[in-house]
Amino acid sequence: MNRTIITLKDFELSSKENIIDKSQKIQAYIDQMKTFGCKGYWVMSKTGVGAKMEIEGYDGVVSAYISNDYLGMSQREETKKAGIEAILKYSSGASATQAIGGYLDIHKKLEREIANMRFPVNCKN
Repeated sequence: MNRTIITLKDFELSSKENIIDKSQKIQAYIDQMKTFGCKGYWVMSKTGVGAKMEIEGYDGVVSAYISNDYLGMSQREETKKAGIEAILKYSSGASATQAIGGYLDIHKKLEREIANMRFPVNCKN
């Protein structure tokens, strides 16, 4: 049996396929994932996004590498509190890069704290 496995690599932006062919391939990928017992899209999280998560269709905790929170820092109470305080003070939303729009005093404070952890003698507070 000659069977082709479809992977995410098949959906590169440089592909010259027309939209109909591409959408049919995407549907074939979704169908393939179902036959493998995988749900590649719209997996519901039962917990916050972090290093460890509970997801639908799986009993127990899984290691998650989707959050860039490998150490679990985002789930710490002091991190959540600092985030809430920052939103109350600065609001929320995307902004331009530092080169265009500058940056906030909290960014400078964070940079200094990180530098001080690594190079305490050289850090100029």
